[in-house]
Amino acid sequence: ETHITFVNLTRSTLEIFWLDPDHVSHSYGKLVPGQDRSQHTYAGHVWFLVDPQGKTRAIFEAPTITCMPSVFTVNPSIDRSTSRSSTRAPDPQELIMP
Repeated sequence: ETHITFVNLTRSTLEIFWLDPDHVSHSYGKLVPGQDRSQHTYAGHVWFLVDPQGKTRAIFEAPTITCMPSVFTVNPSIDRSTSRSSTRAPDPQELIMP
């Protein structure tokens, strides 16, 4: 078990999704600009954040080492994402680690 903290440094509200082992996405709410949120999770769980236009802004896999807190910052100046519908979960093979 671990916790991750999402930090939204963009100018857009982002929706947080968890990708379950069957590759089904589950919404965990929204993160407004400037907001941060701590989320309980488990090592290896995949999370992604989607902007209002349906573009995946970031993808993150919770680390297996839990000795340090995980802070996941979505920064508008670093765009490693690809466009996709918010209803389509990202392929785990496309993971982008910050």
